[in-house]
Amino acid sequence: MAFIAVGEKLRELRLRDKLTQDDVVQRFSMSRSAYSLYENGKRRPSFELLVQFANFYDVSTDYLLGRIPTYYPENNFKFDLSAAKVDMINLILKTNEKLYSKIKDVIDYLNFKHAKEEPEEFINEEKQKKLVGIA
Repeated sequence: MAFIAVGEKLRELRLRDKLTQDDVVQRFSMSRSAYSLYENGKRRPSFELLVQFANFYDVSTDYLLGRIPTYYPENNFKFDLSAAKVDMINLILKTNEKLYSKIKDVIDYLNFKHAKEEPEEFINEEKQKKLVGIA
């Protein structure tokens, strides 16, 4: 029964993000028929894959399992991002794993370069979390 809930959520989220099954399977390097089995509740995703789906669709695993009615528990912190940043994030998330890794490497390099050029303006991730109170 819970697997049907997962499948329904996967379909709902895919449609919410205006993605085709082909878009999703390219990101996860799986066959379209395998993903279709997940959406139809006929196949169980592993715990690792469930977490990857949750990260990809930006929801909690509890939401995917049908345990909570909203994407996130009320106490989760969400950043307020501009539409341009959201579009950029969505483009990155829709890439395949190999390209995603290369994009991350470029971003890490640019952050490193920026830190060397403007160290007083560079704030690492740990400090950002402390500043917004989620550390």
